[in-house]
Amino acid sequence: MISLEPAKVNKEMSMYEIKSSLEMIDERIKELLAHRGEVSCGGYQWDRGGFKEEYFKLTKVRKKLRGVAIRRAVVSTGL
Repeated sequence: MISLEPAKVNKEMSMYEIKSSLEMIDERIKELLAHRGEVSCGGYQWDRGGFKEEYFKLTKVRKKLRGVAIRRAVVSTGL
């Protein structure tokens, strides 16, 4: 299980660490999506409630990490 708590260390994550974390999160999200089914009214039904909460927590973490990666890429290229 991936820890969703922020690290207590003050050093920034390297791009390699960010990329590795994003890959792990993407794999877990794919696994969680296997437990989601679409119902006729357009909504989704989850096998278990915990899957839904974990999915949304991971998507939030993924958005934050992607934002950090994009900001660093922009700063490093001078755009």
